[in-house]
Amino acid sequence: MSLEHDQGHSASLIRWLEDTLAIHGAELMRGIVSDAVQQRFYSWQSLRHLLEQEMKRTPPEIDLVFPHNKEVRELSVRSHALDIYDEL
Repeated sequence: MSLEHDQGHSASLIRWLEDTLAIHGAELMRGIVSDAVQQRFYSWQSLRHLLEQEMKRTPPEIDLVFPHNKEVRELSVRSHALDIYDEL
């Protein structure tokens, strides 16, 4: 395996870890890494597999970010019957 391939693989692994940490949080990632070490799973594919298993049990918590624009925050949307979309 070439050094260039190793660097590309490492960069994609780091990106995946950063994205996963940002989405799922440090606590979940610590648990997954701990599980991987206990089970002697040492590849990033194993971490991904454990994460996917955990995500089937527990969806990620996502913070809601409300816009600063007062008009948007106070916007009221009237609900209506959705069956009109069936005609499309």
